Amino acid sequence: RDELAWFESRPLFGEVVAVTRSTRRDAGDFEVLEDLGAAVVHVPLTHQVPVGGGAPLVKALASPFTDLVLTSANGARALATALSAAGKDGRDLSGVRTWAVGPATASAMRRALGVAADQVPSEPTGEGLVAHATTVGVEGRTFLFPAAAAARRVVPEGLVRLGATVIEIAAYETLPLPSGPAHLQSALDAGLSWVALASPSAVAALAAAMDTLDVGRDAVAVAAIGPTTASAARAQGLDVRVEAETHTMSGLAAAIAATTASDNEE
Repeated sequence: RDELAWFESRPLFGEVVAVTRSTRRDAGDFEVLEDLGAAVVHVPLTHQVPVGGGAPLVKALASPFTDLVLTSANGARALATALSAAGKDGRDLSGVRTWAVGPATASAMRRALGVAADQVPSEPTGEGLVAHATTVGVEGRTFLFPAAAAARRVVPEGLVRLGATVIEIAAYETLPLPSGPAHLQSALDAGLSWVALASPSAVAALAAAMDTLDVGRDAVAVAAIGPTTASAARAQGLDVRVEAETHTMSGLAAAIAATTASDNEE
């Protein structure tokens, strides 16, 4: 049996990792954990709601703009919905220079809009995008920026400092799912050991669900996609064990795999 029990002998066997996104689009990014023996479970804690029913973004599409900048997959999907409501599609972005904060957002832009990103910074953060814009030059250009209602100010303020005009539209807001605590309880019952968090809104939703269930903040280890999310998690008293060096879901999965395998070897 010692030779044949390959399944149980994988380095992450017994680990249960929760992905809290509202969709299952990230499942493929976490195959690396499943290949190493971990169980990956979908624990939706938040959902996105269009601001004003999407009307502000539809209206903004009638304004002239030279550039489009997106910092999330949710922004790409919100824009696709607004274009459809306006009787348009990705072809109407012809001639517009497109910017994505990183490769994951660029992929979402292509899926949702059928449009490739012209500009993708090497560092997939708001700061990285502004630094890239400094190199490219944006003075006199007008950016349409569909974003979350609680989006960070780094991108719009940075572009304005560089001489650009930014039409910033609060396209959606991320709200806790009423069923979130129940999803979390099911995962805890299954032996949840890690929670992968990709945004400060997910942090807030996780903390609220824990409070609803009267679960201690140290009940599970947290893996954060980047420094902003990690800072928000620590402020909530969560046990941040991993902060991904590559700020993507696949980078987050790889960081969990490396840390957990190392811990298990010890």
